[in-house]
Amino acid sequence: MKYYPYLLILGYVLLFIPSYGQEDKDRDAIPDEVELLLARKFAPEWRFNKNNPRGGSPQNHNHSYFPISIEAFYGEIIANQGRPPKLTRISTGESVSLNSFDDLATILVPGTRISASHPSWGWNNVDIRITDYPEKITGDPASFPTYFRCEKIGDDEVEISYFLFYAMDFKGSYTFFGIEPGKHRADWEGISMRISNVCSFDEKGLDETELLYIKMSGHGLKKYITPKDQNLQFAEQTHPRMFIAWGSHPVFPEPGEWHNYDIKPGGDLFDIYDDMFHGDGVVVQSWNPERKLINVGNTKTPLVKWLNYRGSWGPDGNAENGSPGSPPNNSKFWNSSIEGNDWINWATAKNLQGPISPYKTSFKADVAFQNTGWFTNNEPLVVLFQHANWDGCQVTLTTSIGAPRLIFDSTPNFGSHSANNRVSSVLISGGVQLVLYRDENFGGPSIMIDDSIANLKDLEWNDSAGSARIIDPSKSDPTGLAP
Repeated sequence: MKYYPYLLILGYVLLFIPSYGQEDKDRDAIPDEVELLLARKFAPEWRFNKNNPRGGSPQNHNHSYFPISIEAFYGEIIANQGRPPKLTRISTGESVSLNSFDDLATILVPGTRISASHPSWGWNNVDIRITDYPEKITGDPASFPTYFRCEKIGDDEVEISYFLFYAMDFKGSYTFFGIEPGKHRADWEGISMRISNVCSFDEKGLDETELLYIKMSGHGLKKYITPKDQNLQFAEQTHPRMFIAWGSHPVFPEPGEWHNYDIKPGGDLFDIYDDMFHGDGVVVQSWNPERKLINVGNTKTPLVKWLNYRGSWGPDGNAENGSPGSPPNNSKFWNSSIEGNDWINWATAKNLQGPISPYKTSFKADVAFQNTGWFTNNEPLVVLFQHANWDGCQVTLTTSIGAPRLIFDSTPNFGSHSANNRVSSVLISGGVQLVLYRDENFGGPSIMIDDSIANLKDLEWNDSAGSARIIDPSKSDPTGLAP
């Protein structure tokens, strides 16, 4: 019995120490380990734009402003200007230096005794801003994290939101008298999804979970998509492919172009832009172990100190078109309900042409992606198409499967027909080149093509090829002639 007091103490200690995997730091009734498992199961594949001939806009560029972690963002500011950013109250002009962005949890708004995270300020209070840092910080494509939150909705559903932070939003290549319109420092963009069939909030209870819909952040119309939409693609079955537009970073569920013209009376005359999101540039699979998924918690119990910051993350623009507030300010990824909140299904939104109050929009799908399904990580390959604009039957050449050459002759490459004299467009990826020959067996006149072509008629080679060869300059036998 002499050990009884010690056993009693040990019992109390064990009672209040959570078992492995059951810790719940954000006190939302979902163990942190389960939240991470859910987040990894449905984490998106982020796909960024690449300049390519399928784009019909001056804004069709290689992606130039990537996401970045909050910590790396602060480090870039110091590296660029040698001093910290400031928290400024615009109405009085008073400022205070930020030693880190963790300061936003407790630092007092200049001239007041109220912290910058106090609810009394409301969300995205444009009188409180992070200022004094440079424009055009490019971000970190190699290691940026995806932030997420997970919230229990009812007995068997959860909302998972994924969002990215950008140091710069640069809406357009268009300039007016030397002015670059539609840009602002700082940007939060992302998606929010509703998940059902959570049998229990432990690892075993996640086996039957099912995606109901995804909401996407972006301009104008509030858009969502369901898995029933055949244009929604997945990587490894559960990870939706999300296409991020160049410059201003709205998220779309399929590749293409979205043209916007603000015709709102009294609106921002510079709000004219094209979103280009072909998705064949940088590809990031956010669930992979080398990438960080960071749980931000919730507003009652934040797991990152800056989450409840109530001001703007940059000094530019206004509440509607400028530096944004913190993620909880954005209903597009902080409140998943699509009922009664002006949300429009993607299939409907993309087909609404002409004036839509307050926007006139036009969507153009990337037919090449839709028809080939070659959602690769910039894999070296060539796709030959029967018709112009990457349409009709197709055949693929790729060095990775040892098929660098193709003699069309009578082989039924295009459905029941041979591709001989039937190739009208080509799609090229991964830095390879294509050589087309007029005759079989690589004979006769030839032409080398190093980028995708929507219509070979432009090169006077429509329906004129009898054989083809893919060339990969990175290989020891780039022409594929070795036995």
